Formats: sequence, C-alpha cells, structure tokens
Amino acid sequence: MPDIFIKQMRLGQEVRGSFALWSKKLLPLRSGKGHYLAVVLGDSTGQMEGRVWDNPDEINQNCKAGDIILLQGQVTEYNGKLQIQISALTVCPEDDVDPRKYIPSSGLDLTAAQDKLATVLESLQDRHLKALLSLIVADEAFFSAFLTAPAAKRNHHATIGGYWNTAWAWPKLLSK
Repeated sequence: MPDIFIKQMRLGQEVRGSFALWSKKLLPLRSGKGHYLAVVLGDSTGQMEGRVWDNPDEINQNCKAGDIILLQGQVTEYNGKLQIQISALTVCPEDDVDPRKYIPSSGLDLTAAQDKLATVLESLQDRHLKALLSLIVADEAFFSAFLTAPAAKRNHHATIGGYWNTAWAWPKLLSK
C-alpha cells in the first residue's frame, strides 16, 4: 500500500503510512478503567487526530511528540470530523525521513531566491558585509539548508523555505 497524505484520506479507508506526531495525550476512558492515547498527526497537507485504544500505555512510552511515526489504522468519524483509529504505531528510523513529506512548502523557487540574493550582493557598498555574505552563499551545503529550513515548528513561516521568507527582509534593508 503506497504512502498516503492526510488530505487524501476518506472515511472507512485503511491507512498505512508515516506521519509527524505533533502531540499526544494519554487520557482516561469514560469508564475510568484504563486509558486511550489521543494524538495529532501531520504531514505537508494538513493535520488529523488519531486514537489508540489497544496498548495505549506501551505505545505512549515508545514515542514522543516530534517523532516521525509509521502507523496502521482506519479512517473513522467522530463528532463530524475524520480521525484515524490506530491499530499499530512505531517510530521511524531517522534515516528513512524526508522532511518535505511532513512540512508544508512555502512554494519558494530556489533559483529565484538565489538570483535575488546575488543581485543584492552585487549592489552592496560595504565590502566587509559583502565579503561575509559572499562566504555564506559560497558554502553550498549551508546555503541550501538556509534556503529550505522552516523558520518555526508551528505557525509563522513553519514551512520549507520559511526561514528564507523571514530572513529576506535583511538584504532588502542592507541594500538601502
């Protein structure tokens, strides 16, 4: 079964895929006998709640918010909202994780961003500042990470390319 995105999920659908575990809470059952695990899952297309009814204590101890998890379950509906009834959940090894699947994209055009910065660099009058920024741009690994990094975990510019969008104000200011 191919990996699925949250935006594609439909009621009754079987799910097997990897997701970011945004949050988790071990909550008491209404009967007072035992617990269930309430989770919020996310990927680049959105978020969805999930519930673990079987072995919630064990699963709760084996994962933490921020992990990328692999789960198996079924899409159900509760109070008019879709959620995943999770039957199995494990933490993915870090080597198997591509952040682009779990973080929305700002739609940043990397080539355009590089061109914008090159234009600003050419116009800088302060030779020390120009030398410093030239060194940053020359380090390809660092500059690529800089262009694609999110600016936050949530909310403001929490997207791939978000740090660039936030930081783009400084070259504009420097070129004045």
